[in-house]
Amino acid sequence: MKIITVIPIARGILKDELFYFSKETAPAGALIEVPLRGRNIPALVIACQDAADAKADLKRSSFTLKKIVRFQAKEFFSTAFIKAAKETADYFAATTGAALYALTTKKILEKAGEFRNPTGAPKQSGTFERLIIQDESENRFTFYKNLIRESFAKKQSALIIVPTVRAAEKLSDKLKIGIEQYTFVCHSDLTPKNLLAAWKNILAENHPVAVIGTSFALSIPRLDFDKIIVEKENSPAYKTIARPFIDFRIAAELLAKNLGTRFFAGDSKLRTETLYRLEQGEFFETLPLKWHWPKNLEQKIIDMKKKPVLSDELIQLIKNNLEKNERLFIFAARRGLATSTVCSDCGATLTCQKCGLPLVLHRGKENYFLCHHCGQKKTAEIRCYICNSWKLKPLGVGTGKVAEEIAKRFPEIKIIRLDSDTSKTAREVMRRVADFEKNPGSILVGTELALQNINLPFDSAAVASLDSLMAMPNFRINEKIFSILLRLRFLARKNFLIQTRNPSWGALNQALAGDLAGFYQEELAERKKFSYPPFSIAIKITFPKNPPEIFSKWRPQIFGKNILLKLPPENWPNDELLATLRALPPDYTINIDPESFI
Repeated sequence: MKIITVIPIARGILKDELFYFSKETAPAGALIEVPLRGRNIPALVIACQDAADAKADLKRSSFTLKKIVRFQAKEFFSTAFIKAAKETADYFAATTGAALYALTTKKILEKAGEFRNPTGAPKQSGTFERLIIQDESENRFTFYKNLIRESFAKKQSALIIVPTVRAAEKLSDKLKIGIEQYTFVCHSDLTPKNLLAAWKNILAENHPVAVIGTSFALSIPRLDFDKIIVEKENSPAYKTIARPFIDFRIAAELLAKNLGTRFFAGDSKLRTETLYRLEQGEFFETLPLKWHWPKNLEQKIIDMKKKPVLSDELIQLIKNNLEKNERLFIFAARRGLATSTVCSDCGATLTCQKCGLPLVLHRGKENYFLCHHCGQKKTAEIRCYICNSWKLKPLGVGTGKVAEEIAKRFPEIKIIRLDSDTSKTAREVMRRVADFEKNPGSILVGTELALQNINLPFDSAAVASLDSLMAMPNFRINEKIFSILLRLRFLARKNFLIQTRNPSWGALNQALAGDLAGFYQEELAERKKFSYPPFSIAIKITFPKNPPEIFSKWRPQIFGKNILLKLPPENWPNDELLATLRALPPDYTINIDPESFI
């Protein structure tokens, strides 16, 4: 009998290693299936020994070993990928199994035995290095084509990671011309049958390939990738919104390091952290970075302090859109009817009692309040928590309110709403985007979800409201708003209108001028003042009851139910702190480099 040590590939398993028995030998690196908590899950073998050699340990054990369910593959993941997954787990204070779970897909793991094993050593084109490109999309795509040709000429392959299904499809259409049989797309919207076929073809193809995919494409066990490209590097979609809170940009960089290949980050506007790393000599330019985006566009900022949901200027823009049979995209920062609610008697804002953020009013069979941060839901009949008053007044503008107001004034216009209330799946998101693109005269009202998935330009863009974002206590909010405005400005061909109650907010004019250099310098100076990233690594720990004292050594700051630790970047991962974090009970939440400190 053999005792097999495995890493369970699943979330919510606190132990990084589990033990099972088998009649057969299982080599390190094998993929097997094991029973755990009433279900069967995939697991990675890391050691195998004779039961006789572990006899003493077995006698002292307080649990009974279970038998493995089945062998799946002798060797499935590449050695470089396993190392990158372990390093990713360390960076985000997760278990290796949770990192593997985030970096793979069940559709492929279930069929692992049907694939060809990775063989041989990685073909290295040189030492690991990091490079960046900041330019408009068409120029980036031309650059990527040249990179793929370079790889093919060296008989090597290229891997391009994108944040969304829509981005994968668009980039594939641009890059596959002339190399269709060697270009493959991998994303979660493919059927199991089509994904399985693509995966098999990627591994079986003797010619170099270009793979374009979402995060799980990092687990493809081809050993000849000589470059890994992260496209749309500034997209928030790269960071998972649930445990283990992994940032796939970090995982991609770590994989490139372990493969000994070049790592590229590309976007129209790269993150402040990435640009700072360029200054520090960690990244290098591939082409001169584009810092200014001049554009011949009719642009206006409308002061909404004393105006309703739709300004006269936006109403006129809607009329023109209808008359000229054009397309108009209207952006709202939040879904729902109103972005916040205040008490008319005492002035208090109605906030979530769990996490302290504003509750948002939503339309339903019965209207309700929802916290977009933690998901807490309350009836619309609640009273003010401070003075018990019924006089609650909705403020701000959500997608639902914008769509309702337009429908009242222009019942003949086709209005398509796209947010996480109306579109629960990637397929529904793409259906609504396609509906907008093929219907001139229509209006798309959407949040960031819409903006992340629109790729074709439209005639006009308008911002119904950004003010709820400006009020957020989030150190990244300036960059988030700037990136949203820059993206809208880039996609609009004729008109760009911004409604706001804060017309003097600095980044507005920088965005309208396409001044990336000015924004970056101001943003970097502001972050340095408060020792925010990139000048520190931020670690947020959310605790259930009372704040623990075990973090006193690292000078914690406490905000409500959150502890914030800030470490010098060169001190993370820190072995002592990492062990402390991993020892926390499961009702504690750990988020490394969080989007917000709240």
